[in-house]
Amino acid sequence: MKKFNDWLAEKITIAFYSMWAFYVFFIYGLIPLKFPFYEDKILYWSNFVQLIALPAIGVGAVVLAKKHEKTNQEIYEAQEKRAQEIHDSVMEELKLAKEDRQELTALVKYLHEKLERNGS
Repeated sequence: MKKFNDWLAEKITIAFYSMWAFYVFFIYGLIPLKFPFYEDKILYWSNFVQLIALPAIGVGAVVLAKKHEKTNQEIYEAQEKRAQEIHDSVMEELKLAKEDRQELTALVKYLHEKLERNGS
């Protein structure tokens, strides 16, 4: 039941937070100008919609916030994983570069010694 309630609250929140809802309520609010004798019925239904919509929008906002928080957490974890992969790759390259430098240092030392022996 909670899953259904969360789903419904989310749908109601999204519907009420739309420009279409604005247009509908704007036109609805203008009806008493054309038909003033319906003003009491329109006021009643306006209050009814507010009483129903307010808690649903509140719950929907919480549900949407949790949904976005979960999505943001998944994005953060994926970025952390990718950052760790990049770090590991860079560290491996650094290790290989250090090994190459040690080999080159040994080669330069060997050549320097060989030149000193041949030059003396």
